[in-house]
Amino acid sequence: MVLRLASSFASFPQSRWGLNPHFRPKRLSQFKRGYVERAQILSSSEDATVGLQVFVVSDLHTDYSENMEWVNCLSPTKYKKDVLLVAGDVAETYKNFVLTMSLLKDRFEHVLYVPGNHDLWCRRDS
Repeated sequence: MVLRLASSFASFPQSRWGLNPHFRPKRLSQFKRGYVERAQILSSSEDATVGLQVFVVSDLHTDYSENMEWVNCLSPTKYKKDVLLVAGDVAETYKNFVLTMSLLKDRFEHVLYVPGNHDLWCRRDS
């Protein structure tokens, strides 16, 4: 599988003033629509030695044993070259939060984290 990342952008038309900071187009039709093609990300497979996968998870709530069990069941080798974005609500207790993030870091090369409302109010008790 190939994931192609692309974004659109708007640019001002060329004018005789070049990069004049005071130039403002008057109509939306004066904008040029563009397309930027970024490098391809090839997904890794069990056989492949190249490629990268980016995974996103949220609402793990590992205070529940079945959710912590799911984290523990993730392969410790399969995702070593991949990236994981954890989009909040990992756990409600500090102990489970630290344990979960440690387990995820052991399984993925990079773990990016955005806190959720449950993470902002972690309790110290277990």
